[in-house]
Amino acid sequence: MPLDGRDHVIPGLAIAPASSGHPARLGLAYYTISSDRCRSSGCRITPYFISSSNGGRTWSGSIRLHAPMRFTWLPQSPSGQSFVADNISTAFVNTTAWSAVTVAGAPTGNRLHVTVAVARIPR
Repeated sequence: MPLDGRDHVIPGLAIAPASSGHPARLGLAYYTISSDRCRSSGCRITPYFISSSNGGRTWSGSIRLHAPMRFTWLPQSPSGQSFVADNISTAFVNTTAWSAVTVAGAPTGNRLHVTVAVARIPR
C-alpha cells in the first residue's frame, strides 16, 4: 500500500487484552520501503510502530523503531533477493506495547550484522 512514496509492508498487529469490553487498543509494527522502482543497492527498509486507542478509527503518529537499513545489509534468499522474513511482532504486556523487528547494520567484509531488536513503546 503506497503512502507518501513508500510501501508499508509486513505488519505485526496486537490487541491489548485489557481492552476487552472497551474500544480495542491496537499496536502495529510494520516496515516501509521505497517504491518498487528502486534498485536493491539503493533501497532502504525501515521499521515503524503506530497505535490506536479506539479500535482503529484513528491512529497515532508513527514512531521509527530503527534507522533505515539498506537491502544489501540483509540476508539474501536463494534467488538473490534481500529479506527480513516475517520476524516482526507486537505484543501487549498489561498496557505496555512491545515490538520485535529485524534490524541490520552495514556488513563487515562478508559478515552480516543482523538481529531481532525489541522495543518498548512509550504510551
